[in-house]
Amino acid sequence: MASLLTPSWMWFDPHWLEAKQEVSIISDSEHHKGMTREQICAYVVVFMTAVNMRFDQTSYPTLQFRVVQIVTTTEKEEKSFLQMHNGYVEPEVTLKKMFNFTRQYEVNYPDLFVVLTGRDLATLKNGYLSKSIAGMALVGGACTTYANYAIAEDRGQVYLGVHFVTHELGHSYGCVHDGEGRAEYIPGHRGSRDPDCDPSRGFIMSYLEGGIRKFYFSRCCMQDMRNFLSNQPKKLLQRIHFSL
Repeated sequence: MASLLTPSWMWFDPHWLEAKQEVSIISDSEHHKGMTREQICAYVVVFMTAVNMRFDQTSYPTLQFRVVQIVTTTEKEEKSFLQMHNGYVEPEVTLKKMFNFTRQYEVNYPDLFVVLTGRDLATLKNGYLSKSIAGMALVGGACTTYANYAIAEDRGQVYLGVHFVTHELGHSYGCVHDGEGRAEYIPGHRGSRDPDCDPSRGFIMSYLEGGIRKFYFSRCCMQDMRNFLSNQPKKLLQRIHFSL
């Protein structure tokens, strides 16, 4: 049985211990409804601590996230980036709209924007809504200025979205779904078709339940995250500016 830990044969730089990433959290009006500014800030800090715990398993470098900004939006502001359809948020169009919305944050621009929504997500295809989705992000979209956005459901103020955000951050840093092939536009990307990374094993990047494995990334995913980070200038992975 393959280990849940990073295999020793994977390439690594022994001197590169940690990649620090700046994340701006955007909490929509349904997500922070009934919460004070202090409460939503405290909630997000605990939320992202739980996400970071799931990334502790990564190594050389260990990928960790620092919240540098928490934005709480109003319904009026959300009209400029949330694509609504019959009460649902359509994530694909929403992520495309994020480019214009985030131009206002060009000073100390973060590595990634994460939208936490208290609304249900649904994709619109051929006039039909598919509700079997809880988040979306572009594979390898982090550290860019045009695709560094992720969105995930999180309702009830009970951290239900921790798994969804972890999954979407996996995408942003180079992981496809377990069982899928390589992303050809990412140099050195291998994909996740190794038998050890079969979706039936239920790791984080699988849609299937895997018991304790749902807290772990597959070997293939960790390999592609390390590859993605190795393609980035290290100075972009170490800068931190705080603005809560």
